[in-house]
Amino acid sequence: MTVTPALLAEVFDHQHASAQDITALTRFSNAVRAEKLPDDPALEDSDLMAMFSTLPPFVDLRLWVVRDGDQMVGRGQLTLLHLEDNRHLAQFEVMVLPAYRRRGLGRALFQEVVSAAQAGGRTLLVTETTDRVPAGALVMAAVGAQPALVSHANQLDLLHLPPGVLEAWANPAAAWAQTYELVTFDGPLPDARLAEFAELLNVMNTAPRGELDIEDQKLDEETLRGLEQMLGAPGRRRLLTAARHRQTGQLVGYTELRWHDERPRIVTQEGTGVMPAARGQGLGRVLKAANLASLLAANAAARFVRTHNADSNAAMLAINEAMGFAPYFASTTWQLKVGMPAPSIPF
Repeated sequence: MTVTPALLAEVFDHQHASAQDITALTRFSNAVRAEKLPDDPALEDSDLMAMFSTLPPFVDLRLWVVRDGDQMVGRGQLTLLHLEDNRHLAQFEVMVLPAYRRRGLGRALFQEVVSAAQAGGRTLLVTETTDRVPAGALVMAAVGAQPALVSHANQLDLLHLPPGVLEAWANPAAAWAQTYELVTFDGPLPDARLAEFAELLNVMNTAPRGELDIEDQKLDEETLRGLEQMLGAPGRRRLLTAARHRQTGQLVGYTELRWHDERPRIVTQEGTGVMPAARGQGLGRVLKAANLASLLAANAAARFVRTHNADSNAAMLAINEAMGFAPYFASTTWQLKVGMPAPSIPF
């Protein structure tokens, strides 16, 4: 196979894409996704269409693709968040089908990504690679990116959940229940509660960030409203359990699980956080156990729960290990400064 000049990077207009283009992008996405997540079910065209149609207004998504005839063989993605914080930052991905690698397609897509980031005033690019696709780390090192955070995806097989752990941890007769009560939300949060939940979710700024050159990302009511609209897409499910201080009514911690009704076996554990003043009382364990119990009641087909933890997050890793989570794959978050001409890339 020889790459010809006809194989060029082109803009993919996700807002006006034809059904044929969506299908081609879905097939490409499933092909590269299978390298990282070989056990996961394939995505459908409707998944991409739902993602594109529910993006919050502050998310600026740019896409480029490379085609070989009717087949998409490469994709570049740049995400700019138009918020008050981290205006220097952009997230990106460059993916090429294995048979088309080391033929210049990744270089073309990378140059589009960097040029668009620079045009948008962004000076730091951030991406993630995994040990499932070793080529990614080699490329990032070759272009001068720096590894900034080492993490693992950890997975819990619900068939191996330690007996009695959920009941023991979330026991309503335990001492914690004298001070805190739990409240669980199935689906989007009530609009009237967004301001207080935005304040609560900002606790995730205390999670380890390694060497990443990023600022706290401060959620406010309007930003959270935009994020919540993504949960309105058909099939998307979310369970969020929060802890409220009985005397003051203040929310002091939360945890969140998400899945899709068409792929119910695999559930994603999103953020878990407890306000600093409420730590040291086991609330992280209480919240995760209670929310997982709610999951088992709401989703009988659930089999695996997958989460992402920084290797330096000892407190959360201890909770997860006690629940039976085990490493699934390793990942590295890289950062690359682009305040200068785009670096050359050897792929």
